[in-house]
Amino acid sequence: MSTALPTRPLFRIGAVSKTTGIPVSTLRIWETRYSAFQPVKTPGKQRLYEEQDVSKAILLKQLSGEGHAISAIANLDLTQLRRMSDLQNGPRSEEHTSELQSHLNLVCRLLLEKK
Repeated sequence: MSTALPTRPLFRIGAVSKTTGIPVSTLRIWETRYSAFQPVKTPGKQRLYEEQDVSKAILLKQLSGEGHAISAIANLDLTQLRRMSDLQNGPRSEEHTSELQSHLNLVCRLLLEKK
């Protein structure tokens, strides 16, 4: 747990919750019980998530909704989660990947605007 704030964009737990549709309490449980994330914590103990954490949260929500136990997938990295998603839903075309990246960029811009 680091208290030095990085220079890359960081997002508050409430913004991550609103953007992903995952309740704040669920994000906290995934962090504490399953070690799914290691958000930066401010001196006031506020959780700040990186862009990759937001991507991971979205994939965890999708895969757990498809029947995967969160306890089995929470410790997987982003690449492994993407592979699982591809196996479950079929490989993505370059166009689809580009569309997803554009969506993620939009989500991150919206989160930054809420700061």
